[in-house]
Amino acid sequence: MTITLPAYESIKVASADGVGVVTIDRPPRNALVPTTMLEIRDAMHRLDENDAVRAIVLTGAGNYFCSGADLTRPGMLAGGKVDRGEILRLRDAHRQRLGLKSSDLPQLRLPVIAAINGPAAGGGLSMALAADIRLIAEDAKLNVAFVQRGLGPEHGLSWLLPRLIGHAAALELLLTGRTVDGFEAVRLGLASRALPATDVLPAALEMARNIAARCSPLAVAVTKQLTWAHAGATSYSDATRNERVAVEWITQQPDADEGIRAFMEKRAPAWKTSGREPPPSALAALFKSEIEEF
Repeated sequence: MTITLPAYESIKVASADGVGVVTIDRPPRNALVPTTMLEIRDAMHRLDENDAVRAIVLTGAGNYFCSGADLTRPGMLAGGKVDRGEILRLRDAHRQRLGLKSSDLPQLRLPVIAAINGPAAGGGLSMALAADIRLIAEDAKLNVAFVQRGLGPEHGLSWLLPRLIGHAAALELLLTGRTVDGFEAVRLGLASRALPATDVLPAALEMARNIAARCSPLAVAVTKQLTWAHAGATSYSDATRNERVAVEWITQQPDADEGIRAFMEKRAPAWKTSGREPPPSALAALFKSEIEEF
């Protein structure tokens, strides 16, 4: 598959077999700077716009997933204080360089699988939690230690965390900044599977390839958008009404016929949708609901 990409400074992007892979690559700990955040968003958008890509894997180079903000970078502190102005100037400069079209992970049509191959902290963990599926190394260390740095949660963390693990468990992690390993992460609901570190990326790639080969792009996109939108649904009846509209629409699309025929004929499906087909007006506003950028 051919994907036009700019020259990124702090990430690597590859694609094969219908799967795009975005790797954070800022040794030794893959710490975040404004460039990294913008490059990840730009690469995600470009992959999402390519019809040959059916799923995305996000991971980190080496032994780290992402240690959060790089507190040692030049311009971080000015006179002993966080230099927010410098951070914003850097962000704007990199936006101009990339000609950025950015998308939050939950708003992408493609499923995003976070392969958490090692420690993930702060903004790095927030980014992983915004993915749709998370696989984690058994010995990975996760924490959101904003309160231990005199800071507050950001990148949508105070919205995401309670919805993933419940209000009480989320507040414990947010208010103490304590560290959990991969096993506890699965028990809490931060990840779906804990594996030996060397198995995390291969397992994520296998899952992504399975989605790319076996699942309808339109059905995946609609299912993802409904699920994220319903994280804030006011009632069960609202959710079922939206699903009914979606089902009535999606069964009129060619993939519904192809999926059933392929199943009955015991063959691989030949999907005909891209996942970017415009939804009916009753769902359009729901699917455009905003989630704070990571």
